[in-house]
Amino acid sequence: MNYPEILKEIANPPIGFFKKGNIPDLSNSIAIVGARKASDYGKTTAYNIAYELAKRDITIISGMARGIDTSAHKGAIDANGNTIAVLGSGFDNIYPAENYGLSETISEHGCLITEYLPNVKPLSYNFPERNRIISGLAQKILVIEAGERSGSLITAGFALEQGKDVFAVPGNIFSPYSKGTNNLIKDGAKLISNIEDILEEYNLKKEDYKIKNLDEVEKEIVNILKSGAVSLEYLIENINYEMKLTLSTLSKLECKKIIKKTYGNYYILY
Repeated sequence: MNYPEILKEIANPPIGFFKKGNIPDLSNSIAIVGARKASDYGKTTAYNIAYELAKRDITIISGMARGIDTSAHKGAIDANGNTIAVLGSGFDNIYPAENYGLSETISEHGCLITEYLPNVKPLSYNFPERNRIISGLAQKILVIEAGERSGSLITAGFALEQGKDVFAVPGNIFSPYSKGTNNLIKDGAKLISNIEDILEEYNLKKEDYKIKNLDEVEKEIVNILKSGAVSLEYLIENINYEMKLTLSTLSKLECKKIIKKTYGNYYILY
């Protein structure tokens, strides 16, 4: 087993760990964590940010808990990107139980990791302990919704000890699940209000798209749209493929949420 170099740098690295799947590239990685009892706002934010980052080859790391963690993993998977789940139990005791199917999918898009023997149950004190691995594997940490005593704040604390950048999404000042994130921002965490705030940390732009898995026709259309909105007529006239193939490819790219049609039959990058 290849032990990630980045994990060797933390204060208390695991002696070893079990994994299911393959550890993806960690040179561009982020941990996305937050409340289990997350609001729709929090879960949507986690999904969208994970989706946008994963389709740009940034590995999403989380703990597969309910709420924010689950939404982040699903966003990465739907983007056909890489994700890692660090568990607080052994592989024979997937927790929460309703995420068993998700755990199988994660192992196909990256891997599951745990330092616990297969029969270890999800004991409460395991989760704060495993959080050092979540932050240890990631270059940066993003917290989305967290109470004043949230385990996500433990992850953020480990990240700061490890010299990692910590980001936080601001939340409703009347919600108990925003107190932790809002306090992080007051204490110096970078406020994240849109996807561009994260992308600039990786020297990426919103128009940079993950195109390595696209076919040649898809790549040509994406490259044309990088210059801005383009009409359907322009595409048909300027692409080197038959109209039927061009139209079917446009539909495929729309389904993949890489492009979208706007008013007047114009296409833009999503």
